[in-house]
Amino acid sequence: MRIHRIKLCNYRGVRESEVIFPIQGVTIVEGDNEIGKTSLSEAIDLLLAERDDSTKQRVKAVKPVHLDVGAEAEIELSTGPYRFTYRKRWHKQRETVLDILEPTRSQFTGREAHDKVRAILDETLDETLWDAFRLKQGAKLEQAAFAGGSLGRALDKAAGGDTTGDREDDLWGRITAERDRYWTATGQVKAERSALANRVTDAASRVAALEATLLSLDDDAIAVDRLCDEAKVLMEQQEAYKDRESELAGRVEAIQSRRNDITRLEGLRDTALAQRDRAVGVSTARAELKQRVADSAAAVVEMESQLAGALPARQGVLARLSAVQQEFDAVKAEIVKAEVAQRRAIGDRDFLRQRIEVAQASERLDRATDAVRRRDKAEEVLQSSRVDDALVARIEAAQIEVARAEAAAATGAATVTLEAIADIDLEIEGLNDALLAGTTRHLMVDGSTEVVVPGLLGVVVNAGAEAQALADRLAAARATFRATCDEGGVDGLAEARLAATARAEATRTLVETAKSIKDDLRDLTFDALAQKFANLQARITRYQAERPTDPPMPASHDAAEIVALEAETHLQLRREERDRVEKDLFRAREDVQALDIGDASNKARLEQAQIAAAHEERSLAAARDQMSDEAIDVQLAGAEAHLSARALELSEVQGQLAAQDPETVEELLRNTRAVRARLAGEVHENEGRVRELRTKLSLLGEDGLATQLDVAKSELAHLIAAREQLEARAAAAKLLYETFARRRTEAHHRYVAPFRQGIESLGRLVFGPSLAVELADDLSISRRTLNGVTLDFAELSTGAKEQLGMISRLACASIVATDGGAPVIFDDALGWSDPRRLECMGAAISKAGRSCQIIVLTCTPGRYASVGDAEVVQLAS
Repeated sequence: MRIHRIKLCNYRGVRESEVIFPIQGVTIVEGDNEIGKTSLSEAIDLLLAERDDSTKQRVKAVKPVHLDVGAEAEIELSTGPYRFTYRKRWHKQRETVLDILEPTRSQFTGREAHDKVRAILDETLDETLWDAFRLKQGAKLEQAAFAGGSLGRALDKAAGGDTTGDREDDLWGRITAERDRYWTATGQVKAERSALANRVTDAASRVAALEATLLSLDDDAIAVDRLCDEAKVLMEQQEAYKDRESELAGRVEAIQSRRNDITRLEGLRDTALAQRDRAVGVSTARAELKQRVADSAAAVVEMESQLAGALPARQGVLARLSAVQQEFDAVKAEIVKAEVAQRRAIGDRDFLRQRIEVAQASERLDRATDAVRRRDKAEEVLQSSRVDDALVARIEAAQIEVARAEAAAATGAATVTLEAIADIDLEIEGLNDALLAGTTRHLMVDGSTEVVVPGLLGVVVNAGAEAQALADRLAAARATFRATCDEGGVDGLAEARLAATARAEATRTLVETAKSIKDDLRDLTFDALAQKFANLQARITRYQAERPTDPPMPASHDAAEIVALEAETHLQLRREERDRVEKDLFRAREDVQALDIGDASNKARLEQAQIAAAHEERSLAAARDQMSDEAIDVQLAGAEAHLSARALELSEVQGQLAAQDPETVEELLRNTRAVRARLAGEVHENEGRVRELRTKLSLLGEDGLATQLDVAKSELAHLIAAREQLEARAAAAKLLYETFARRRTEAHHRYVAPFRQGIESLGRLVFGPSLAVELADDLSISRRTLNGVTLDFAELSTGAKEQLGMISRLACASIVATDGGAPVIFDDALGWSDPRRLECMGAAISKAGRSCQIIVLTCTPGRYASVGDAEVVQLAS
């Protein structure tokens, strides 16, 4: 089978996508995630397997969620002698269309088209092989099982073998089923045969048991006599060990008495030891008390010496403290004078600076006042003016239109010429007018014009139609001009231009005064600036009145700055000197304080030492009143002697106990009692065995053992015949199975060798020339040898497993390609391979592509960059 083209439309998130494949070689389809690469492989499955009316979940899953349309897929492929185009649409407006192009052109639709495609595939495509050649995205990394069934036949045929196809598989299945009735898969006997053999064994055992029973009756009678003799011996041994137990028990009782004596003597020894320890404690306490009396007296002497030696040092420290205190007071007086001079210098500097600020504030206030006046005047102009540049432009346009209308009327309208012979009064259109003798008046007639000579004549002149239109245009133009002038409150264009110029000048004045006011007021209001000016003026007046005349004030602000800086520097030097002297004073006070604390501490310690010495002397006197030192020594010597006597007596008794060897005697007693218990058990067992044999002789002697033996032999013969018949059938089935299996093995070996060679040929491009593989019965790779090291396939790394799994598919595809085969499709494989292995895998894929069709789907373009002779298809977003 070869795939020529796949097209998707409204499939999952794919709006439309079409990919064309060469029938041989490698095609790499690249694209981002969720762009439709895996959908190409999935669509092939749905096209070939699922009807357009399928309600399976895998079909529902491909419906686009963003459109209310059905998913559609189309494929063009060749398989066997057929080449056809096959299209399906699911979900909405379902449709199935089959167009067979070769060998005979024909078309089918609906269910008939689906069944026809299934029939073609059943006839021409090994679907198990097709499934093995596809490595799907996210699938478990497992090897393809190529042996057995159609895959094995495909490889066998490709290797030059002769096979009868499905009939051979059916015969082999029946042979295997018959063999499996009698043998397990590992060649062991089945349970049915084992059960029959066990029944034969059991029957033979029953026959032997009956025969043995008849022979054992005489032996049981002899055994009863022997057991009675053994019982007598056991009773004699019991009596002997009973006497031995009594003798050993007496010795153990004497040993226990000696142990009780030792316990009593140990108590006396412990009492004497406690008395000795109390005497030692009294003696030790008296010695410690005498030592504390001596130590307290020595401490009093030492404290008195320390107090006498500290007096000269104290006088020197007090003298130093007095000198430093005088120096500190003098520096403080100089600082007070320097602070007064600094404040005066700062006041002079600030006064001179404030005089400058008063002048500046006055100028700013004057400028702001003038700007406010000009701003108010400009605002009045803007409020009273209704003319702007736009209105001027409209008035100018209206005036031009009036001029054009007048010119047109002058050339095309009717006119009346009035010439006065003498002075005369007239009414023109109801308005009084007059003409002087010799003057002329031209009247343009727009519609009709009435001229009246009061009391004499009235003339009405009517214009024609064309003249009337020109007259209407002129009237409209004049009305528009007048209305536009009235909007601005002006009589004409010249007055409007003057008004617009005044408005523009007022606008510029507003901008200019706003900037001037902002620059002069800064962050203050007008009133705040005026208040600031007044405050500064009052401050400098008050300072002039309050400042003394000596020393005189500096001539300028800069000079005042210098004086203030010098005063600050002088004050800082005095303060630094004060800090230094203050530190010396602090240290001197600390020294005096330390001496005071030391003297107080020494006096307190002397007082405590005197109190402690008196207390210890009183304690020693009171203790001697209760018991003298000599009495304590006598008491201690007596306790030591009493303890020695008790310890000697205890040692003598312990020696006597050791001579009796108590552990040996006790162990002999335990053993003697154990022997008596064992003998009692043997006597009981002997009695039970005698009773059992006598009961058996009593029962079996009356049964028909010969009859039972005949029945058992008959059953045994019947079972042996059945077993021999079953074993004969099992042997025949095994012989047939082994004979047929040898023939299949020979066929298996015909294609195992080229298949293994194909894997090793491609694999050595990846793993190197030392690669060798071993194949299992199902043609999966069982072991890999590399550089002399052989590992089971399960022990390989994930990357190596993935690479060998792909190589085995490529090798199989190359072998069966001559018989049609099927495309190899890898969906985002080689994710576990390092860059060097990826490069080598590219060479292996390229080599396999020379004999078969390989389709690679990937979202990582660089992963297959090393595949030569590949056609790359980029899927657009």
